[in-house]
Amino acid sequence: MTGTIFLEESELSVAEPNAFVYVPIVRTGDLSGTAVIQYGITANTATPGVDYIGTDGTVTMEIGQDRILVPIQIVNDTQAEPTETFTLSIVNVDAGSTLLFPRTARIDILDDENPVVDPPNPPLTSAYLDVLRRVAARRHRPDHIEHVGRIDVLVDDDDPAACVVARMTGRGEEAGLARMPRIQPVITGLSQPMAFEFALQDSSVLYIAEKGGRIRVFDTDTGSFLPDFVNLTAKVNNIQDRGLIDIALHPNFPATPYLYAFYVADPPDTVGRTGHSGPDGAGNRFAQNDAEAARTQWRQVADQLRPRVPKLAAMMDEAEADVLAYMS
Repeated sequence: MTGTIFLEESELSVAEPNAFVYVPIVRTGDLSGTAVIQYGITANTATPGVDYIGTDGTVTMEIGQDRILVPIQIVNDTQAEPTETFTLSIVNVDAGSTLLFPRTARIDILDDENPVVDPPNPPLTSAYLDVLRRVAARRHRPDHIEHVGRIDVLVDDDDPAACVVARMTGRGEEAGLARMPRIQPVITGLSQPMAFEFALQDSSVLYIAEKGGRIRVFDTDTGSFLPDFVNLTAKVNNIQDRGLIDIALHPNFPATPYLYAFYVADPPDTVGRTGHSGPDGAGNRFAQNDAEAARTQWRQVADQLRPRVPKLAAMMDEAEADVLAYMS
């Protein structure tokens, strides 16, 4: 074996005045031999020979080498154009290597005559990742929360690399397989796992969201838990169907060290209060702490809608007393 091969990033961008874009391919595991990698370049909105110069090719990683760059020449023209795109894909690797994901990278050419405004940092949203793309799998979630604290991997013995599906035990579906696999437990000792993400650059590290608020870390190589990534149990409202619902890693994690967590929480200013101003607990409450604050917010929304959607604003006016009666 000569390791596992995958692209370091699935999305890259390059300014048009730059002479080249360099697409990194990485290798993990056994580096004791050479690895031959075949790649292909496919046009999308960018035109080959006009916007970039590159063809299909092959690169070789030497003994001990864990990273190699594929250079693609960028053409700097004088036309004002929108962002243009092409892709590089790993087509095949030698028989001694294993090809994992991502195996396709989208490259955006940013036009200097029509510059693109940088997004906010950190990004306000994260592109949602397929949770098992590092192990050639599909992402599964349980359809209820009464599961038993275990993550299973469904393994096809005929082709374990290409046909693996991880799931939470419970009533999670087993779609996406041509044959019925055997069930192999991978992780036990969890408390109501809700979602999980494999580390993007190390497929042996798994981040797991527990409903109560812990984000745990598991090393599949050693079969042991690592220290928790973070414990949010003091913040999470975990009653009934609430709790820590989902997590997602930033697409450039860990270089951009953001983990996004979706969870239910009571506003911090409810601490020590009671009634409608207190924590939600098992009930349902307004975001505002008192009737006057709720009424002010209601009217602000109605007034904002009035110039554009007068009928909806009028409906809010009529419903105000009935809706806010709960807070009286």
